[in-house]
Amino acid sequence: MVPTKRLISLFLISLIYLLIAACTASAGIEKANAITETALPTNQVEEIHRIGIRQINGSGEFYDLQSGEQFIPRGVNYVFVPSGSSNTTKLLKVGVYNPRRTRRDFGHLAELGYN
Repeated sequence: MVPTKRLISLFLISLIYLLIAACTASAGIEKANAITETALPTNQVEEIHRIGIRQINGSGEFYDLQSGEQFIPRGVNYVFVPSGSSNTTKLLKVGVYNPRRTRRDFGHLAELGYN
């Protein structure tokens, strides 16, 4: 049988360890919050996005906040595959990337209604 003084000592040591762990965890959370708060820029004005979400007859839809009109997102996966190439990831490769071609392609996509 464990003597009472030894049992009380073990209990107090365990309690001290728990208190230290709780204080350390709390200090870590406060430090993380302080880092998050100081990392955010204070001189930036929060911009309101032009596209919003609303419900019409129980269905969600995107809409233009300025005009109130429904907004339908249309997009593409833009890749450049040179003829005779087996690799499809050459869009930004040095020596292959062509900014004029890319601007022209995006202009054409805009003409087709892609946003």
